[in-house]
Amino acid sequence: MEENDKISAAWKEDNNGKTAAFEEDVKDIETECVTKLREVKEKWQRKVSQLQQTLRKKGSKIRPVTKRSEAQTEAHLTLALLSVKEDELNQSEAEWKGKCAGLEEGFGKELGVKETLEREDKQLEDMELAKQEEWIQKACKAKLLMVEKNQLQKLTFKEKKGKKKGGFWTPRNKGCL
Repeated sequence: MEENDKISAAWKEDNNGKTAAFEEDVKDIETECVTKLREVKEKWQRKVSQLQQTLRKKGSKIRPVTKRSEAQTEAHLTLALLSVKEDELNQSEAEWKGKCAGLEEGFGKELGVKETLEREDKQLEDMELAKQEEWIQKACKAKLLMVEKNQLQKLTFKEKKGKKKGGFWTPRNKGCL
């Protein structure tokens, strides 16, 4: 057994030496990996920092362009809205002009009809006055004729009486009584 113990001890010793060397190699590799990882991390942090700085610089250049673009877009939308409103106003104005023209035409027609009716009324009044004057003249002539008839009847009656008694003459009335 002693030999087994010796082999086991030699194996343990060899194994311990290899394990220690392996552990030391692992520690060296870990240290090296940690160092490389730190270097890579620092490198990427510098790269990210540079990219962020570049992004900030480009952002500061882009912001005015973006603001200008937003302002132009807003101005374009405002102009489009104004154009729509102008079209609506023009359409409304055209409608009102049409209504106004229609009202003026209607008023003109009504005025023409009114003037025609007034002329016709005046003509009718003039005709009525002329008729009244004519009737007055006819009435006056009729009255004169009746007066003359009465006078002639009286004269005829007096002549008939006068022939029996002697002649008598009466002058005629020429005015309207």
